[in-house]
Amino acid sequence: MVKWRRALVPSVLLSALFALLIGAAVIIGKQFPPRNTAILARHPACSLPCLLGVTPGSTSRAAAISTIGVIAEFPPDQAGTSFGFSIPDDSGSFITGLFIFDDQDIVQYVRLYTRRWNGLGITLGDLMPDVPPSDVYQSCRSVYPVRLLLAYDGSPQVSLAAVVDRVVSPRSPVSMIAVSSQPDMFAQTLATVASGGCHIPSEWQGFGSLWLYNRPMIAPA
Repeated sequence: MVKWRRALVPSVLLSALFALLIGAAVIIGKQFPPRNTAILARHPACSLPCLLGVTPGSTSRAAAISTIGVIAEFPPDQAGTSFGFSIPDDSGSFITGLFIFDDQDIVQYVRLYTRRWNGLGITLGDLMPDVPPSDVYQSCRSVYPVRLLLAYDGSPQVSLAAVVDRVVSPRSPVSMIAVSSQPDMFAQTLATVASGGCHIPSEWQGFGSLWLYNRPMIAPA
């Protein structure tokens, strides 16, 4: 009887840990508006930092692939730490997605991205929380369209990228959503938006003309 109880203790503690992680994600998610548009409407709604039913730091590899398999296409033989997929949209194009797992097969990073000027069919006004972003980066103007990356501190961290044409607006199309439970994975997010590593760091200046976000350019690494 004693041995049985000792064997049960680790399972109970592990379950409690996962419950705590999920609970924290739910609390953080309450900062972000619910989503009910475009590609995100194809999956039962969940609020950021949950993306398409997947929350970095708590969702397992098997659960993530099973969940995304309802709406996505992907090669079946992906066994490494990265897992790529694509989601067909209403226009016949594809939105690309990426999972990154740790060595325990828990999702640490999830990203949806498109290079289309009209983005994912979602706007900044659909997704931005009430709090300002902690970090802002603009892609260099030598590459069009210009994209603005907004990062929100938290665990997991949420990042949004918008396609901007002269004015940063609530109607600016969101072209990327990334959620990460590991701070060092932000470089992965920034590289997706800043072509060739060229980006301009800034601060949130509110909605208005894009020139508000002009700062001295960081030389490509």
